[in-house]
Amino acid sequence: MRVVIDTNILVSAVIRDRLPERVLLWCLRQADIDWLVTQAIMDEYLEVIRRPKFGLSAATIAWWAELLVADTRMIRPKLNIDFPRDRKDAPFLVCA
Repeated sequence: MRVVIDTNILVSAVIRDRLPERVLLWCLRQADIDWLVTQAIMDEYLEVIRRPKFGLSAATIAWWAELLVADTRMIRPKLNIDFPRDRKDAPFLVCA
């Protein structure tokens, strides 16, 4: 199975721990689940978890950054999607 995770879900896992974190970590540990990302999605993930408003420690940011880089599968889509309703969602639709 292949999954694409929205940034809001990742943020919930990073800042709240508990269930969102357990679900994402479970997904990463499953051999039959590939968490797909594009470079644009990875850049967004890393930029968002570094935002000062979340107050994350450098160690927490580094742990999640390493996990994301090591355990997600980077793809390079060959198409673009214009999603006028919410242009920020377009990279996730392309990845899916």
